[in-house]
Amino acid sequence: MNRYSLCLVGAYVPDYTRVNVIMCGCEANDISIEHARVEPSSPFKRKRRLRQLLRRRPITTDFALVPAFCHHEVAVARKFYEGPLIFDPLISRHLTKIHDYRKAGRFSIHALRNYVADKRSLTLADYVLSDTLAHKRYFHEKYGIPAEKIFPVYVGYNADHFQPGPSYSHQTAVIGFYGSFIPLHGIEVIIHAAHLLRHRSDIRFELVGNGHTRASMEKLAKSLNLENTVFSGQVQYENLPVYIGRWDICLGIFGSTLKADLVIPNKVYHYAACRRPIITKDSPAIRELFTDGRDIVLSPANPRALADRIAALVDNRDRAETIAARGRRMISEGYNHRRIGRRMLELFTEWKTSAMREERHETNRGYLPKARWYENICRGRRQWTGQ
Repeated sequence: MNRYSLCLVGAYVPDYTRVNVIMCGCEANDISIEHARVEPSSPFKRKRRLRQLLRRRPITTDFALVPAFCHHEVAVARKFYEGPLIFDPLISRHLTKIHDYRKAGRFSIHALRNYVADKRSLTLADYVLSDTLAHKRYFHEKYGIPAEKIFPVYVGYNADHFQPGPSYSHQTAVIGFYGSFIPLHGIEVIIHAAHLLRHRSDIRFELVGNGHTRASMEKLAKSLNLENTVFSGQVQYENLPVYIGRWDICLGIFGSTLKADLVIPNKVYHYAACRRPIITKDSPAIRELFTDGRDIVLSPANPRALADRIAALVDNRDRAETIAARGRRMISEGYNHRRIGRRMLELFTEWKTSAMREERHETNRGYLPKARWYENICRGRRQWTGQ
């Protein structure tokens, strides 16, 4: 008999790492999963489709979860579901769109709309998941969400998919990166580090993926006449462990934005699970789990520092193997999908035994009154402008 039941609600992508790990982890801990999913589209269309779906098929599970990136669907889920509602934002829309992608100015109406979308969705949920303690502090300080309402659940990895593969011995060390080429990744730092190491014939770089900055990064590499760097394009998710397994050193993120200090990216969990040595940006979030020099190598987000650390690991393969083994042990013991599912089980148990279920804020039951929204926006002007 299942311990609890959970319904995922929104225009989520089931195969996305965060969603997949939570789903598989819950199922591994006897939590039954149901779906109230609509296809991703414009916010207006997916909210309309979700309303239609929930009218036809109401949610009857013990808990409901609005997964990553589904900020707009929280209000719809709250309107149609009276049970405990959990929201897993994973990101701040305001931080991502205004500060990372710079799609609009900090004082623009677009910035205000994204700030309100964050504030509203975080407020309406009974619980908010955060992927790091740093993100928990950000949601609490930026949006005034009570700390006791924010429940940290690290991203983790699916242990059925990411495992160490066969060891390769390369005369030329392959330095690998995979990602969707977004500003958070700071790929320009990797490109310039590769340029600094161009004289090392025993080092080459492979960048896998596609996305927002891909074209500009290829243009940068071409302008630097890099012959030690290849762009391999998009690969299927199920083939990632094969690519990771053939890299001698794996690179994380090196972005300069605030968001880069708040997250532990998916790729870092995957690299560690595949027992590969990792170099990534030093940040408060990464230090929540990893220790520099023990199970990871941390670097300032600048090309010279990264190039020096790459060269040092290439020149000391034994140290690289030791770091990789320690990283694998730490991640596999504490952050596989079964452990993440157990963490969700702790959240469900906490709700059942906590007074919070009797003390829901009145705004959890629907939209904030207009007067209060006006007050919040006026008081939070400095927050949504990023000052």
